This record gives sequence, structure tokens and C-alpha cells, in this order.
Amino acid sequence: MVRKTIILFLIVGLAAAAYFLFVRGGGRAVNTDTADTRGEIDTNEEWQKYRNETLGIGLQYPTNWKVFEGDLFGTPIVNIYKKSEIKIPPFTHHSEVTQVSFFPNGVPTEGVWGEVATSAVLVNEDISQAIDFILEDKKPWATFLSFVSPPKSWQPYGFVWAEVSIDNLAMRCVLDDGREASQEECLEIPSPAGDLVRVGNIDDVDRETELRIISSLKFLD
Repeated sequence: MVRKTIILFLIVGLAAAAYFLFVRGGGRAVNTDTADTRGEIDTNEEWQKYRNETLGIGLQYPTNWKVFEGDLFGTPIVNIYKKSEIKIPPFTHHSEVTQVSFFPNGVPTEGVWGEVATSAVLVNEDISQAIDFILEDKKPWATFLSFVSPPKSWQPYGFVWAEVSIDNLAMRCVLDDGREASQEECLEIPSPAGDLVRVGNIDDVDRETELRIISSLKFLD
């Protein structure tokens, strides 16, 4: 069994109490130009171009998705998500929203707990860490990415989070000895004692779309 992983996306200088707060920041939707990118991404749909000179990123995304630029505790966030989403951004890795999001300075909240595997996601930039979060059937539902040489405006702990929301989600804790237990028992101090296993279904088309968005990412520095 893959050991449970708790990734802490921390911001230097924030008080410890802030790590567990989810506070809505300001932000705005972004209008972008439509461009046919079929020569760069294997898709039959028109895709749009997005560039953020301040954060040093450029990418492409489909016309039925949108971009939000905002902040959390004054920390910049870019969310790319489906136009049909009813939740309101900004989104973090705890929002349970289908998204590809950029956190160049990290994000002030706790990390994600669950079964993981090394990711084989393809990107243009050199990857420092690539982790897939997986369901019980080993299908990836989210990916965490950090980079060897991120844009100059990023902090070393900046990351990208790509997540597909899980339908009919059920979670259970499986201890290292194979027994099922409460989540509290899994988190025994001083060290975790098991894995949080997620069971459910994801939209394979959304997952493929996110992988294509990630594969189009280029740093502008």
C-alpha cells in the first residue's frame, strides 16, 4: 500500500493558525483571445490562449473553460475551470472543483491526504516533483507539480494543482496492517498510521482536458 502523503503548501511568514483557514480573496474573471491551437494540442476544438506576464506563465485552454485571477491572504492564485461550475472562485486544492490552478507563492492551508503515485504527466518545463493522487482503482483524480526552474516571480514552494471533482465520493481509512479505522485513528500522533482511500468516479474527458492544458504550459521568463 502506498503510504499516505500529506503535502503542506506553506507560505513563509504566515502564522500557524492561518494554515487551516479558507478565506475568500479578491479577483476577477479574465477575457482572453480565441485561437485555433490544433497544431499544438491534439484536439478538434478551438482553444484560447492565456498569458500572465506578472506570473510568467502562458498556456491554452478550451472555450468551455474560463480563467480567474485572484488572491488568498494576498497570495496570487490563477484558477482555470469549467464555465458550468457553480462554485465561486478563488479555488484551492480543497475546493473539490475540476480545475487547473497556479499557486506561485504556495497557499496558506493544509495539504491533501490520500493515496499517491509518481505522475507521468507531460509538461514542457523541468519538473521537480510530480505526484498523482489516486482513487482506490488507482485512477488519478489530481496532480501536484513543482518545477526545477519556475518563473522568477514564484517562490520556491510554488506549485500547480490539477484536479477532477469526484462523483459519488466515499472515503475510508485503511491502516498499514490492512484494518479499516476512523480518520482520527489514521492520524495518530506522532506519525500517521494509514492511508485515506477515495472511492468514486471522475470524468475522463475533464481529466484529459486538464492534461492537455498542463502540456501547453510554458514559462515566459
